[in-house]
Amino acid sequence: MQRTIALNIRELTSPKRIAVVQLDGMLDDLTTPQIEEPLDGMFTQDKRKDFIIDCLKLSYFNSTGLARLMHYALKLKDENGTFKFVVNPNEFIHEIMEVCGALKVLQVYKNVDDAIESYRK
Repeated sequence: MQRTIALNIRELTSPKRIAVVQLDGMLDDLTTPQIEEPLDGMFTQDKRKDFIIDCLKLSYFNSTGLARLMHYALKLKDENGTFKFVVNPNEFIHEIMEVCGALKVLQVYKNVDDAIESYRK
């Protein structure tokens, strides 16, 4: 059985140009490559600098997926961009982020509205 992950992308233009990327499914060793091409395109071709990654529909998340997302977050930080996470209240996902030290590095929010509001502050 092949696992997949869906990316649903919507663009906000207020308070600034932000890509809201909703991940749906499992983000692991097998599915992480499926998110790389679309995200790389938004970075390199679209020159996008502000992202909200919505993990509310992730049913599973491992350190491989987290490492790739952290790579993007650190890359954007170097380019004066932002990479904000909306984290599933699922304790397992929160625990992965905590164990990997991601909560010390990443901006994490409970919902998309809070992440959007953070751009207004």
